[in-house]
Amino acid sequence: MNTKYIFPSQAPLKISHTSIRSKLHLLENAGELQHYEAGQILYNEGVMPRGVYLIKKGKVKIFKYGSEGKEQIIKLLTRGDFIGYHSLLGEIKHALSARVIEDVELCFISKEDFIHLFQTDADVASHFLHLLCEDLRLVEERLISTAYMPVRGRLARLLMNLIEIYRRDGDEEGKIYLSRGDLAKLAGTAKETTIRLLSEFKAEKLIVIDGQSVKVLDLQGLERVANLYL
Repeated sequence: MNTKYIFPSQAPLKISHTSIRSKLHLLENAGELQHYEAGQILYNEGVMPRGVYLIKKGKVKIFKYGSEGKEQIIKLLTRGDFIGYHSLLGEIKHALSARVIEDVELCFISKEDFIHLFQTDADVASHFLHLLCEDLRLVEERLISTAYMPVRGRLARLLMNLIEIYRRDGDEEGKIYLSRGDLAKLAGTAKETTIRLLSEFKAEKLIVIDGQSVKVLDLQGLERVANLYL
């Protein structure tokens, strides 16, 4: 699904990537460098945001507590991603929770600094509006995928997306380091189903399983599996 978002103006809005990078760097410079270990919570749903986080290194999962306190993972974030700006811009409590899944280095930007730059710089405002639109697109795609795509296709698509996330954090080996439970939560299925499908992908020589890691051998093969159900 390729959707283009055009802002209501007479001509498409153009933003210099060099310009926006330098302006976002102002936010980073105003922030406080923080370190968190795997398993630590950044924030829980139901609390008001104090600011936003920029991931410098490592990964964070965004999730919601379901029935009986079970987690439903919504997405995985990595280097270069901002966390928590949805609630901050909406002036509402966090609807989701954020937990570190591997040691991370974060830049915490206070609410005051973030809102000031957002309100006074059109490029920064447009950048985060674009991020919000992209998040909405991904939510729509996930809803459609959950409704119409079998689990096998969803897991193949998930592995493809995770490879991109891990590569953004500097891992070029094509390895995904996630527990089978977290993979199942991201795919929206049972852990047992995920284990069975991973074994099938291994037999088809699409992946290699090494302990907790999954290495993708055939990205195009996974894409063919995912596209079977489009």
